[in-house]
Parts: sequence; structure tokens; C-alpha cells
Amino acid sequence: MTHPQSLPELPTATLHEVENANTGERSLSRTSTAYYGSNWREVLPLFTAEQMRAYGQACAEAEREACARVCDEKARRNFPWGSEHSHIYHAQADWAKQCATAIRARKEQK
Repeated sequence: MTHPQSLPELPTATLHEVENANTGERSLSRTSTAYYGSNWREVLPLFTAEQMRAYGQACAEAEREACARVCDEKARRNFPWGSEHSHIYHAQADWAKQCATAIRARKEQK
């Protein structure tokens, strides 16, 4: 799983659930808490389904690229060239490169 710090930014909230700290009253706001004044605080940002689908797709793309980079690292040919088993190392590196290519190609598939 992608580290949370490497995830894309959340979209700008369409609505905000706000709460009055003095009364506990809750309301929805399009302009966040500044519209209501200092007694109100944002409790929960709210997003549209379309925004969350786009965010989910961006997260999937980030995860896919992170996985492909792992394969790219394994595809680097930094093994002992003079080894009697170098053909195995070459095959493993080629396979890792093919995996990275296949992972990135999934972006094109729907």
C-alpha cells in the first residue's frame, strides 16, 4: 500500500458540515466556517461522488506507479556479470522489467 504521505491531495470540499462550539448546533455550509463567524468550526468536509471517484482513480494510479518502481529497481542489472549463473540474473531482470511494463499498461485498461 502506498504510504499516506505519498497519496494525492484530497479535492476541495464541495460542502462543509459545521458545528457551533457554544450550542452544539450543526449545519451545512458551502463557504466553510468563515461565513458563520468565530463560534463555528468545520466538523467534516463533504465531497461529491464524482470528486471521490476521481480521487480513487488518482490513488490507484499512485499505487500502480509505486509498484512499477519496485519492479524497475529489481530490473536494474547490478549483479555479478562474471557469475556462472548470470543467465538467471538476466532472465530475472528481464522478467521484472516486463512486470513494470505490464503494471503501467493497466492504466490504459478500463
